[in-house]
Amino acid sequence: MTSLFTVSISCANLEEAERVARRLVEDRLAACVQVHPIRSFYIWQEKLEEADEVLLVAKTLESKLDALEASVKALHSYEVPEIVATCIEFVNAEYAEWFRSVLPEDDIYEE
Repeated sequence: MTSLFTVSISCANLEEAERVARRLVEDRLAACVQVHPIRSFYIWQEKLEEADEVLLVAKTLESKLDALEASVKALHSYEVPEIVATCIEFVNAEYAEWFRSVLPEDDIYEE
């Protein structure tokens, strides 16, 4: 079975974040997406920037990562959106069961 991942996606504002989150869940690219206001500091075009942003934390399967990335890029306002996936090392059995019931694996299995 494919691995479970969390994916961090920073968005410019709440409207964009909610639009991306809804689409990912509706299209079954994520089982759940959480929305968090954040303050970011980063270098962009050789200049220190700071911005209020909204961070999405999407829960998905490894087999969905490419489609999730394509969807985020199509919906996102940033030239270079943050899409950072991290493999989940532990998940309680009940949550994993729910997770996999929401996101079918489309018969894709790890070898």
